[in-house]
Amino acid sequence: MQFGIAGTPAQNKPWQSATIADDPVLTTNAAGTLSFAMAGAKSRTTEVFFNLGDNPLLNKADSNPPNGPGFAPFGKITSSAGLAVARKIVNPTPGNEGGIDSDQYARKGNKWLQKAYPNTTMIVAATLLS
Repeated sequence: MQFGIAGTPAQNKPWQSATIADDPVLTTNAAGTLSFAMAGAKSRTTEVFFNLGDNPLLNKADSNPPNGPGFAPFGKITSSAGLAVARKIVNPTPGNEGGIDSDQYARKGNKWLQKAYPNTTMIVAATLLS
């Protein structure tokens, strides 16, 4: 279940040339863990995903061509109820047949997403708790 592209194209623009440094894989991509999406080494931006099942193959460096690092979990859903909610979210995974085209979404925003993928669950607001 992947998310992290802003619904407003202007908010995505700075990330066209910026990335977030890679982290070492210190734990496995188990069900409920949160990892950055990426297309290889030094390609992380704002997109993250929850593993809805155990994905140990994502731990390995060769799981992310071309020769990129593995996917390093940095967060976790802490209850079975939370994981059950995450599994109900409708979010066609990028790269899968019928999945959301991340590049199109970043360029065109929420209006495009709602027209192209009308059943997709959307995050409307988020609050950072300290």
